[in-house]
Amino acid sequence: MKLSRSIHRKLRIKNSLITCLLISLLAGLAWFSTQFNAQWDITVNAVNTLSPATQNVLNSLHSPVKISAYIKRDPSLRAQIAQLVARYTDYKPDLTLSFIDPDSNPNQARELNIASTGTLFVDYQDRRERINYLDESTLTNALTQLAYGNDRWISVLTGHGERAIDGRANFDWGQFGQELTKRNIKAHALNLVEMPAIPDNAQLLILASPTVKLLPGEINIIKQFLDQGGHFLWLYDPDSAGQPELESYLGITRLPGTVMDTQALLYGVNDASFVLIGRYPPHPLTQNFQLMTLFPQSAAL
Repeated sequence: MKLSRSIHRKLRIKNSLITCLLISLLAGLAWFSTQFNAQWDITVNAVNTLSPATQNVLNSLHSPVKISAYIKRDPSLRAQIAQLVARYTDYKPDLTLSFIDPDSNPNQARELNIASTGTLFVDYQDRRERINYLDESTLTNALTQLAYGNDRWISVLTGHGERAIDGRANFDWGQFGQELTKRNIKAHALNLVEMPAIPDNAQLLILASPTVKLLPGEINIIKQFLDQGGHFLWLYDPDSAGQPELESYLGITRLPGTVMDTQALLYGVNDASFVLIGRYPPHPLTQNFQLMTLFPQSAAL
């Protein structure tokens, strides 16, 4: 079949239009690539993606954040820091990072008490936090302190044989209380018989392994606190006193006995009541948590 001159002309026009369309499409994609940034994290457990908790903290920071890293001229270490901070900058563009060589200004390094391994300062508005070790957890904790600004309070119940937040016995929480203080978190003992209410500024209520049952009135105060959106941390040992009414309210069923784990014996732990956990299921509380945990004498729920 012979193609006429008019058919040739139509084919040329059609091919020209297709070529122009493809060029326009490529030009449009090129322009969009300069205007918008998109990325996907395909790593296991999304290790290159900021956790939801970190994103919430960044959303609460409405002013620029400046990170000053007093780090020696170590390209590898500086690259690791820059890579982590870049994940924050992608989410909050006005978060900036600058490197300062402490060796070039020894007087300032002594004045700021820069650690031999380096120190980072995080500045937000008129407040500053100091970091000597950098990972997502420590940086997010520092940003959290800067976001809230004021001291935060934790109420720890007492009067039922609980572990004391300011105690020094090996079963008490004295060291943990000191760590909270370093992070501007103030923990105070609360006896609901002496003060039958949970303070309004308490952001967390802790019940640490009571050895006797709480009174019905105390249970009602805790329920009211939870109904109003309060946060509650209940630590349970196998020999802790049961709190049936509170368990029922929270939908918890306590099983008798102690959790046993013969796997721990393979790692030199000569007590099967010590449970060794090397891996956690996906959960915001343990996201990016890479350390093994040993739980002695765990209660079963």
